Amino acid sequence: MMSNLSEVRARSMQQARQLGYRTNPNLPLLSDAQPPRGQTEVVERVLVVGALLSGVLGDYPSDVLSRWLSQHRLWDAATLRERGYFSGDPLNERDLTDFRDHVESANALCWVLGRVSTLDFGTEVDDSLGALLPNIEAGEGPAQFIDAAQMRDNREVLAMCDLSYCLHWAIVDAHLNGREAPGQVEPCVVVYRRRALEWVLSRDDWDDVAMDT
Repeated sequence: MMSNLSEVRARSMQQARQLGYRTNPNLPLLSDAQPPRGQTEVVERVLVVGALLSGVLGDYPSDVLSRWLSQHRLWDAATLRERGYFSGDPLNERDLTDFRDHVESANALCWVLGRVSTLDFGTEVDDSLGALLPNIEAGEGPAQFIDAAQMRDNREVLAMCDLSYCLHWAIVDAHLNGREAPGQVEPCVVVYRRRALEWVLSRDDWDDVAMDT
């Protein structure tokens, strides 16, 4: 299996260079020893993040979102910090920015579930993502989204996570060495996509995903 992981890394480094990122041949390989999370858990996570985005990007009232989550038995899938927001706790600027940037986490999770066809690190998420998620304001439930979801093969998810890891290293390296951030997208696009992919492949809590570079 090590040779396969080495091949994955070789492709990641090639793609990274094509996207304008430096590469590090000494970056540790990812592990494929642990199976990814199940489809139900991934679906629940993206639905909660979708509700969160409806609030911080769409200005839906938190009490409406809270009732929707409870009605569809998704409240327990929310993190403690997310429950605080849905319960009406005020957000500081840091949390607000973090929650807004989760649009790229949702994009990555929708890709994992086969609802987004490509995860192109040369472009940011567009408005089409919103049409994939339940329209909470219109009272739409999650059934249609759940029925359409189909988890991608673990090897495909691992390869995309590996690419995001290589890109993230290049971003951190540029920052530490006083260079302009590489690539064609804002660094948060890479970081939040990687965070979601690492979560799928780990058992880390959503708010504490290991992001070593």
